[in-house]
Amino acid sequence: MTRWETYLALLAVVLASLSVVSIGGRPRPALAFAAIGLLLLIAYLRLRRQLTHPAPKTRKLDAYERALRIQEERERKFGR
Repeated sequence: MTRWETYLALLAVVLASLSVVSIGGRPRPALAFAAIGLLLLIAYLRLRRQLTHPAPKTRKLDAYERALRIQEERERKFGR
């Protein structure tokens, strides 16, 4: 999550909290809708980024492949 997404999410939490507080005797539904809109915007942007630029897949080595690689390095190093 980038810094501006974190700030937007924090702003959404603040707006949602302010929507619960009744200022002037009535709650503020517009603040709640704004908070929901910000969260939906963040979710959309993160999904779009993940679909267009997927994270590189890490190649996990199992123990057998690692042992073979170590053995090849030893053979190369010691000349056997």
